[in-house]
Amino acid sequence: MLYGPIFDYFDPKEGEVPDQFDSEFASVAGRARALLSEWTREQIIDAADGIDAMLAATEKSHRDMMFDSLLAEATALEAGMEAGSETESVDAWHANRYTTPAGSLEWCIGRVDPAEVIDSASYTWSQLFSVLALGLIGHGWEEWHHLKGLHERQFEQVAERNIGSYAVDAMEAIAKAELLLRIEELEAGFEERVRKAVSDRVRTRNAKAAKERHAPRNHLKYEFCRWFDEHKDTGLFHSRNQAASRFYRRLPDEKKRLFSPTNAERALLDALREHLREQPAS
Repeated sequence: MLYGPIFDYFDPKEGEVPDQFDSEFASVAGRARALLSEWTREQIIDAADGIDAMLAATEKSHRDMMFDSLLAEATALEAGMEAGSETESVDAWHANRYTTPAGSLEWCIGRVDPAEVIDSASYTWSQLFSVLALGLIGHGWEEWHHLKGLHERQFEQVAERNIGSYAVDAMEAIAKAELLLRIEELEAGFEERVRKAVSDRVRTRNAKAAKERHAPRNHLKYEFCRWFDEHKDTGLFHSRNQAASRFYRRLPDEKKRLFSPTNAERALLDALREHLREQPAS
């Protein structure tokens, strides 16, 4: 379990791992802190308290599973039957290595909502496993302090066994943290590609809808430009403005409604300017 006092001996943010401590802890601490570079000491401690609550829930679930399994097995034996899936579920627990701290925290993924026990604004599972690794270092350092009063030979024997187990557990925790980080990065990249694909599809669909919506009006602009070219030398009009006014007035009402009455002639003139600009110079 993790709890606040473990960081009384070891500062999770900047504390050094003493030379007399297990050499693996320094490497684990550096890798864990790299994943928590933007976290404060207070956030790490808060997350450690939350992880402690999650691991406690995991331990209770394991105990309940064991009890249910033993009860089911006893009931089956009384009935002259073989034990069934309940026993197999306990075997699966051990087979999946849920009995280590990192394994227990892994069991929580998808089963426990960290938001219920952690106050930090945002976090990922890779970061929580990094906190677990630092907490296990803190446990080991606390254990070292409790054992250092023993006789030197006795201390070496006990410390190698006790502190060494924390080193193994911490290395498993940071390995899982780095694996989860990679998975999170891949998922984030996939989500971004999906978001972009959806955005591009929506943009294309909107552009197509806009084109279809404006098609009748654009066709009428095209008709005006063609009408202008056919009549520009006939004396029917003496200016572009007059041409736009005459063309618009002669339209049937249903086509006039394609434009706003206040800017109909302006829209026709804009289209004509663009049309004349695209024509080769004579």
